[in-house]
Amino acid sequence: YDDAHVFAYIARHCEGPTCRLLSQWAISEVGELRDARFVYAALQTEAPQNRMRLVAGLGLMHAAGSESAVLECAQNDSHAGVRETALWALGMLIGNAATDEIRRAELEDEDPRVRQAASRFRRLDHCWWWRI
Repeated sequence: YDDAHVFAYIARHCEGPTCRLLSQWAISEVGELRDARFVYAALQTEAPQNRMRLVAGLGLMHAAGSESAVLECAQNDSHAGVRETALWALGMLIGNAATDEIRRAELEDEDPRVRQAASRFRRLDHCWWWRI
């Protein structure tokens, strides 16, 4: 097993319902895939539910380049659900280093749902992504 298996297992069994859901989505979308280049290409799909699953998958894969792809989704995706999922994935990838992006989303995102999620994420301690 690799790190992605471990992260997926922990996420599926953690206390946070959002974390459990997103990890299940990620697994359903990326499965055993470990080459993130295929995920980056698939992020161009028009279906937001697929982009949400793919972004969640990047949060669990911890592949080289994942952080920049997830950050791009958090800042620029047209769908609020994808931006919200990207904030969670960013926390999974870089932990407390995601604070600046979460704060930016809390203050500047156009969608109240994303702003509210970012506010909730920011108020929790360093393990917030496992608890949501």
